[in-house]
Amino acid sequence: MSPKSLSRAPAYFAVPVVLLQLVGCHGTTGPAVATGVDVRIQTDRRQYSASTDPGVHVSMVNVGSEPVYAVLPSAFVSLEMLEDGRWRQLGGWYGTLAVAPGVVTFATGDSLPAPELSLQSFLLRHNGTYRFVYQLYEDAQATRALPQSLVSSNAFEVVD
Repeated sequence: MSPKSLSRAPAYFAVPVVLLQLVGCHGTTGPAVATGVDVRIQTDRRQYSASTDPGVHVSMVNVGSEPVYAVLPSAFVSLEMLEDGRWRQLGGWYGTLAVAPGVVTFATGDSLPAPELSLQSFLLRHNGTYRFVYQLYEDAQATRALPQSLVSSNAFEVVD
């Protein structure tokens, strides 16, 4: 299944995954990223109300001229909260189901929207500033992780 078809796949192909342990990168970040690697990860809004909004939507689009890679199935999207000027990882919240794990290629223009993260989730239990971080790689062997500056979403705020 290609990433373009994943964005149109029925909901049963993507399920929220509750992880009680932190998710870490399995690859190493190299000294430089290849020219043409560019990923846009963004939420649909910059502020959400925990009392009136149902959830947060985030999507990833490869806007560069080079492919990027993800290992699926995995919990490759994690959530972080800004505390005392530093990002603290809260853990993974989204994974995908597949027959067998493998590396998925995201060519230029390919996207992967994640399911809505409910504002009633235990991960968003406090007012604050959050962001999503994707686990993406520069190479098809998934050994060179993209730097956090490329795989982090915009910051968004959750208020009462």
